[in-house]
Amino acid sequence: MNHITTTDLRTKSSELVDTLKSGVEVTLIHRSKIIGTIRSISQHSKKINAKALEKYLHEIKPDRAFSQKEKEQLYSTYLKERKG
Repeated sequence: MNHITTTDLRTKSSELVDTLKSGVEVTLIHRSKIIGTIRSISQHSKKINAKALEKYLHEIKPDRAFSQKEKEQLYSTYLKERKG
């Protein structure tokens, strides 16, 4: 199954699911015109490496955390400089 029409979506949905599970790309046709392609998500998904993600998050962590009061003060100072 390399193509499917919009009418066939109702009648051949089980075939479409089987085709997508096998990793084949399907062309969607509407009124004799190709309007798009349907691809399986599992074909393009990547597994997340938890260790690498943890290392990356540790690298981008700020050096120090600001309290809410400090944030408000910095924002107030910024607005005064910017807006006058």
